[in-house]
Amino acid sequence: AVLVVVILGIWDASNRPMDFYGAAMRSKNLSGLSSPGLAWKRADLSGYDLSGVNLVDSSMHYSSFRDSSLVDADLSRSFLILADLQGVIADRADFTAAKLWHARLNRASFRGACLRSANLMGVHAIGTDFRGADLSGAVLISSKLYGADLSDANLDGVSLAAAAYDIHTKWPVGFDPVKAGGILVEDVPRTVEWVGPGRGKR
Repeated sequence: AVLVVVILGIWDASNRPMDFYGAAMRSKNLSGLSSPGLAWKRADLSGYDLSGVNLVDSSMHYSSFRDSSLVDADLSRSFLILADLQGVIADRADFTAAKLWHARLNRASFRGACLRSANLMGVHAIGTDFRGADLSGAVLISSKLYGADLSDANLDGVSLAAAAYDIHTKWPVGFDPVKAGGILVEDVPRTVEWVGPGRGKR
């Protein structure tokens, strides 16, 4: 109940009935909500419909969005450090200049998403779909890109220093990941687990 009251205080700017947000939390449907500048660390929004939300400039470190929908969402300039976005559908979402250091993006879909100038240092993006995404100027230093699909993505100015990829990783035609700093790993373990600071294996 306390959590719902906090959320009411944050999001009560849309002139919806006062009981709307409690029902929305119970049904896991927060689509279309606008809460720029939200500060909510360790939030558990796994499995939620967050399509079209406005979370610009938000701070949501350590939060879980696992298997949620972020289609057409705006998280530009947001802080999602060590966030769990595994299995997320974030097609056409805006992550411009977002900070996603060491976030987990495994099996997520960012088709047509904007990650321009986003900091993705140390992310695990194993089997992640970036087709048609704009990653121009993005930082992918020390990331894991095993089996990721970046075909048709805009990789102009992307930094791949020490980023690991395998033979299953797909790149745009003519793009040389080695020249961008990437490292081809030939023997990738069948199970690649993510271990972050202060967190155990999952």
